[in-house]
Amino acid sequence: MDSVQPNASAVGGSPPPAGANIRGRWIRLGISVLGTGLIVGVAAAVVSVWIPSNRIIVFNQTYGEYIKVASVRIARAGFIGLYVEESGGSRLVGSLYLPRGYYRNLALPIDTDYIIQSPETPITYVVRLFYDTGTGVLDDQKDIPVKNIFGQPVSESFWMEYAARPVNETLGEILGHPLDYITKKLLP
Repeated sequence: MDSVQPNASAVGGSPPPAGANIRGRWIRLGISVLGTGLIVGVAAAVVSVWIPSNRIIVFNQTYGEYIKVASVRIARAGFIGLYVEESGGSRLVGSLYLPRGYYRNLALPIDTDYIIQSPETPITYVVRLFYDTGTGVLDDQKDIPVKNIFGQPVSESFWMEYAARPVNETLGEILGHPLDYITKKLLP
Protein backbone atom coordinates (compact mmCIF):
# COMPACT_ATOMS: atom_id res chain seq x y z
CA MET A 1 0.00 0.00 0.00
CA ASP A 2 1.20 3.47 -0.83
CA SER A 3 1.42 5.74 2.11
CA VAL A 4 1.30 9.52 1.88
CA GLN A 5 3.66 11.45 4.05
CA PRO A 6 2.09 14.05 6.28
CA ASN A 7 2.59 17.59 4.94
CA ALA A 8 3.33 16.21 1.49
CA SER A 9 2.09 18.04 -1.58
CA ALA A 10 -0.43 16.18 -3.74
CA VAL A 11 1.47 17.03 -6.91
CA GLY A 12 5.11 16.45 -6.21
CA GLY A 13 5.10 14.66 -2.93
CA SER A 14 7.35 17.26 -1.25
CA PRO A 15 6.23 19.21 1.85
CA PRO A 16 4.98 22.82 1.43
CA PRO A 17 7.47 25.58 2.20
CA ALA A 18 7.76 26.47 5.88
CA GLY A 19 5.33 29.23 6.91
CA ALA A 20 3.17 29.05 3.76
CA ASN A 21 0.10 28.04 5.72
CA ILE A 22 0.73 30.66 8.43
CA ARG A 23 1.09 33.45 5.82
CA GLY A 24 -2.24 32.46 4.30
CA ARG A 25 -3.93 32.59 7.69
CA TRP A 26 -2.50 36.08 8.37
CA ILE A 27 -3.66 37.31 4.95
CA ARG A 28 -7.17 35.95 5.52
CA LEU A 29 -7.23 37.50 9.01
CA GLY A 30 -6.10 40.87 7.62
CA ILE A 31 -8.74 40.84 4.90
CA SER A 32 -11.48 39.96 7.40
CA VAL A 33 -10.36 42.75 9.80
CA LEU A 34 -10.35 45.29 6.95
CA GLY A 35 -13.77 44.11 5.77
CA THR A 36 -15.19 44.33 9.29
CA GLY A 37 -13.73 47.83 9.74
CA LEU A 38 -15.23 48.93 6.43
CA ILE A 39 -18.66 47.57 7.35
CA VAL A 40 -18.59 49.19 10.82
CA GLY A 41 -17.42 52.52 9.33
CA VAL A 42 -20.20 52.58 6.74
CA ALA A 43 -22.78 51.63 9.38
CA ALA A 44 -21.57 54.44 11.67
CA ALA A 45 -21.76 56.96 8.82
CA VAL A 46 -25.31 55.89 7.95
CA VAL A 47 -26.42 56.04 11.59
CA SER A 48 -24.86 59.50 12.06
CA VAL A 49 -26.85 60.80 9.09
CA TRP A 50 -30.17 59.22 10.11
CA ILE A 51 -29.94 59.87 13.84
CA PRO A 52 -29.43 63.59 14.43
CA SER A 53 -26.65 64.39 16.84
CA ASN A 54 -27.02 67.58 18.84
CA ARG A 55 -23.87 69.67 19.09
CA ILE A 56 -22.58 73.21 19.31
CA ILE A 57 -19.16 74.61 18.43
CA VAL A 58 -17.94 78.00 19.67
CA PHE A 59 -14.34 79.23 19.70
CA ASN A 60 -12.55 81.71 21.98
CA GLN A 61 -13.03 85.21 20.58
CA THR A 62 -12.58 88.91 21.16
CA TYR A 63 -15.18 90.75 23.20
CA GLY A 64 -18.18 92.24 21.41
CA GLU A 65 -21.93 92.69 21.58
CA TYR A 66 -22.64 89.19 20.30
CA ILE A 67 -21.14 85.70 20.34
CA LYS A 68 -20.01 84.09 17.10
CA VAL A 69 -21.27 80.49 17.04
CA ALA A 70 -19.35 78.39 14.50
CA SER A 71 -22.01 75.67 14.13
CA VAL A 72 -25.05 74.15 15.82
CA ARG A 73 -27.04 71.01 15.15
CA ILE A 74 -30.28 70.54 17.06
CA ALA A 75 -32.70 67.64 16.56
CA ARG A 76 -35.86 69.65 17.27
CA ALA A 77 -36.81 73.28 17.89
CA GLY A 78 -34.99 74.85 20.79
CA PHE A 79 -32.59 77.45 22.05
CA ILE A 80 -28.97 78.30 22.50
CA GLY A 81 -28.62 79.69 26.02
CA LEU A 82 -25.63 81.94 26.72
CA TYR A 83 -24.34 81.98 30.29
CA VAL A 84 -21.55 83.99 31.88
CA GLU A 85 -19.52 82.23 34.55
CA GLU A 86 -19.34 84.24 37.77
CA SER A 87 -17.97 83.47 41.21
CA GLY A 88 -21.45 82.57 42.49
CA GLY A 89 -22.35 80.35 39.53
CA SER A 90 -23.61 81.19 36.06
CA ARG A 91 -26.15 83.71 34.80
CA LEU A 92 -28.20 83.68 31.59
CA VAL A 93 -27.17 86.69 29.45
CA GLY A 94 -28.53 85.78 26.03
CA SER A 95 -30.50 83.27 23.99
CA LEU A 96 -31.41 82.48 20.41
CA TYR A 97 -34.36 80.40 19.16
CA LEU A 98 -33.60 77.82 16.46
CA PRO A 99 -35.95 75.55 14.51
CA ARG A 100 -34.74 71.97 14.05
CA GLY A 101 -31.67 71.77 11.80
CA TYR A 102 -28.02 72.55 11.21
CA TYR A 103 -26.68 76.11 11.34
CA ARG A 104 -23.31 77.76 10.73
CA ASN A 105 -21.87 81.18 11.59
CA LEU A 106 -24.62 82.42 13.89
CA ALA A 107 -24.54 85.68 15.87
CA LEU A 108 -25.91 85.23 19.39
CA PRO A 109 -26.59 88.64 20.98
CA ILE A 110 -25.51 89.37 24.55
CA ASP A 111 -28.07 91.05 26.83
CA THR A 112 -27.37 94.82 26.63
CA ASP A 113 -27.56 95.14 30.43
CA TYR A 114 -24.59 92.81 30.71
CA ILE A 115 -22.19 94.15 28.06
CA ILE A 116 -18.92 95.24 29.69
CA GLN A 117 -17.03 97.92 27.80
CA SER A 118 -13.48 97.09 28.89
CA PRO A 119 -13.09 93.96 31.01
CA GLU A 120 -9.71 93.52 32.71
CA THR A 121 -9.52 89.76 32.27
CA PRO A 122 -10.97 87.26 29.81
CA ILE A 123 -14.60 86.41 30.55
CA THR A 124 -15.69 82.77 30.54
CA TYR A 125 -18.97 81.97 28.83
CA VAL A 126 -20.89 78.74 28.36
CA VAL A 127 -23.44 78.01 25.63
CA ARG A 128 -26.03 75.30 26.27
CA LEU A 129 -28.72 73.79 24.08
CA PHE A 130 -32.34 73.49 25.23
CA TYR A 131 -35.44 72.00 23.61
CA ASP A 132 -38.42 74.37 23.54
CA THR A 133 -41.46 73.30 25.57
CA GLY A 134 -43.73 75.35 23.33
CA THR A 135 -43.41 78.83 24.82
CA GLY A 136 -41.01 80.25 22.22
CA VAL A 137 -39.00 81.92 25.01
CA LEU A 138 -36.05 80.33 26.81
CA ASP A 139 -36.82 79.46 30.40
CA ASP A 140 -33.91 77.35 31.60
CA GLN A 141 -36.01 76.09 34.53
CA LYS A 142 -38.80 74.72 32.28
CA ASP A 143 -37.20 74.08 28.90
CA ILE A 144 -35.49 70.71 28.51
CA PRO A 145 -31.67 70.65 28.40
CA VAL A 146 -30.42 68.78 25.34
CA LYS A 147 -28.24 65.82 26.35
CA ASN A 148 -25.63 63.83 24.47
CA ILE A 149 -25.50 60.04 24.24
CA PHE A 150 -23.76 59.91 27.65
CA GLY A 151 -26.57 61.84 29.37
CA GLN A 152 -24.51 65.04 29.75
CA PRO A 153 -25.92 68.45 28.73
CA VAL A 154 -24.74 69.61 25.30
CA SER A 155 -22.65 72.68 26.09
CA GLU A 156 -19.44 74.43 25.11
CA SER A 157 -17.25 76.64 27.27
CA PHE A 158 -15.16 79.47 25.82
CA TRP A 159 -13.74 82.84 26.76
CA MET A 160 -13.71 86.34 25.36
CA GLU A 161 -11.01 88.95 25.78
CA TYR A 162 -11.24 92.68 25.34
CA ALA A 163 -10.26 93.51 21.74
CA ALA A 164 -8.47 96.80 22.53
CA ARG A 165 -5.84 95.06 24.63
CA PRO A 166 -2.73 94.58 22.50
CA VAL A 167 -2.11 90.97 21.50
CA ASN A 168 1.62 91.30 22.29
CA GLU A 169 0.80 92.38 25.84
CA THR A 170 -1.44 89.34 26.39
CA LEU A 171 1.04 86.92 24.80
CA GLY A 172 3.89 88.41 26.83
CA GLU A 173 1.91 87.88 30.01
CA ILE A 174 1.00 84.30 29.07
CA LEU A 175 4.53 83.33 28.04
CA GLY A 176 6.25 85.22 30.86
CA HIS A 177 4.18 83.79 33.71
CA PRO A 178 1.90 81.03 32.38
CA LEU A 179 0.85 79.65 35.77
CA ASP A 180 -0.01 83.11 37.11
CA TYR A 181 -2.07 83.84 33.99
CA ILE A 182 -3.96 80.56 34.26
CA THR A 183 -4.65 80.77 38.01
CA LYS A 184 -5.48 84.49 38.18
CA LYS A 185 -7.26 85.13 34.90
CA LEU A 186 -8.57 81.94 33.37
CA LEU A 187 -9.56 79.81 36.38
CA PRO A 188 -11.43 82.24 38.68
